[in-house]
Amino acid sequence: MKIEVKPHNDYNAIYVDGELFDWEIEVESLLKARKVFGDNPLMKKAIIGNIQQHFLSSFEQFTGKKVDLKQLIEVIEKGEL
Repeated sequence: MKIEVKPHNDYNAIYVDGELFDWEIEVESLLKARKVFGDNPLMKKAIIGNIQQHFLSSFEQFTGKKVDLKQLIEVIEKGEL
């Protein structure tokens, strides 16, 4: 499986075997969480962890392969899964 990071619109995106992995953060939800929790470092860490887990889960569904965050970073750097 070939993994590439290439420009897409105004940002870099992940492509798997030439197909766009179309994932993005729901900005409204992120702003709402920030409004509710402010700059609380523990809540910020929890929110970031939740985003990472959601990203990994979505990537796993898209590719059919189970990976953790460290593996995904390595896969992107190598260009293969």
